[in-house]
Amino acid sequence: PVSKSLVETRVFETVTLDQIIEREAGRVPAPNFLSLDTQGSELEILKGAGATIGSNVVAIMSEVEFVPVYQDQPLIGDVVAYLGEKGFELASLEIFPTSGASTRTPIGLRGKGFPQAAEALFLRRPETLTDHPVRTSLLLKLAFISFFFIYFGWTHKVISSLSGDQIPAMGESMDQGAD
Repeated sequence: PVSKSLVETRVFETVTLDQIIEREAGRVPAPNFLSLDTQGSELEILKGAGATIGSNVVAIMSEVEFVPVYQDQPLIGDVVAYLGEKGFELASLEIFPTSGASTRTPIGLRGKGFPQAAEALFLRRPETLTDHPVRTSLLLKLAFISFFFIYFGWTHKVISSLSGDQIPAMGESMDQGAD
C-alpha cells in the first residue's frame, strides 16, 4: 500500500555515547542509568556505549520487540544476550497491550493480539563490579535503583555485597556538601 512506501531517505552522521563521554570528559558525567526508546535502534546504541556501560551504568530501561517492526531490527533475545555479556540481568518485562486491531482484522473478528513490544529493565549483577575503582558508589546507586523499582531481593543482594565500613551513615554524603 501507499502508506508503507518509502518517501525519502536521509543520511545522518552520528556519534556513539562512548564518543560523547570521551569528548566531554570532566564536563559531562557518564550516566549510571540509561533509558532507551529509539524505535528499534536500542541495541546499536547499547553497542556504541559499551565502554560507558562497563564503567558506569548499573541499570538500563529499554524498549524491546518480540517481532520485527523496523527493517533489520534486533529482537529481545539479541538485547538480553548482549546485556547478559555485559553483566546485566533482565529484571522485568512490561508487555505493551496489544489487540487484533493492529493486524487489520475485520471489526467483528478482532480479539487478542500477540505481544509485539515491551519495556525491559536490566539490573547489573553486583559481582561484575568486584574490581571497579568506584565500586561502593556504583553499588549504592544500584541498590537505590533496585529499591526504587521494588526489587527488594536484588537490593538486599547488592547491599550484602558491601562491608559495613563501605556503607555511609545516613545523611553523611549530604552533610559533606553543606556549608
